[in-house]
Amino acid sequence: MASILFALLACIPLVAVLSSLMSPSWSARLVVVACWVSVGAFVVALPTAPGGIDFAVGSIEFGLRFTPLALLWSVAVLTVGAVIITFARRYLHGDPVLPTITVAFAGVMVSIVFVVAANDVATIMLGWLATGSCYLMAFGLSGGRRSVAVLVRAFLVGDGLIAAAFILIIVKLGNVTISQLVRPYQLGDLTIPIALLLSVGVLVRSAQGPFLRWLGVTVDAPTPVSALLHAGVINGGMIVILRLAPIVFGSQLTVWLL
Repeated sequence: MASILFALLACIPLVAVLSSLMSPSWSARLVVVACWVSVGAFVVALPTAPGGIDFAVGSIEFGLRFTPLALLWSVAVLTVGAVIITFARRYLHGDPVLPTITVAFAGVMVSIVFVVAANDVATIMLGWLATGSCYLMAFGLSGGRRSVAVLVRAFLVGDGLIAAAFILIIVKLGNVTISQLVRPYQLGDLTIPIALLLSVGVLVRSAQGPFLRWLGVTVDAPTPVSALLHAGVINGGMIVILRLAPIVFGSQLTVWLL
């Protein structure tokens, strides 16, 4: 069952890319269908304990584990994504950027599912960075030049800090699984720096505290693009925090900061 779920996830961006090239007017409709098919499969998989799947890109191993919580999160992500793309199909009807934006939307949805279902640190990093990149692609096609520049800077800073934290974890511990993070692994002197990098990076990417300015400039994007931002991109950072809680909450400083 895990292989089927993975294949359906992979089909969403694949359908988006192929349909945008071969039948642009049908791209959004076909992606919506692919999303709902995936939602149905994830719902069916809830009582079946589908397990997980591992794959490699070059020499780097990645893995997904479809736990009940990951399945529920995935259903929420894909359902909201299907609704937003349905809205975008009507809102941007006749707009030549719709097929490309649909590809970006599909990438955001699948990337967030990777974050919620990741079995290891490298997979979370891959999903998180892909989420930001795909959203920037959607926003870059539809936002104003000034707002795009502000958003790119915010994402580069936030994702740069988070990526630095992931790299330090991998350098220190290797590509450990999420379950291994609850064991007494010692990050030593890197504990506080890693926790701070993750926390501040998430605060920047979630437009919290003093990092609010970039969110205001996104209002010039089409409504579906803004909806996608608030439906998972801006609040996805807290999922990262929760998934890496043993590290983040291992420092009282970051607990108070958050």
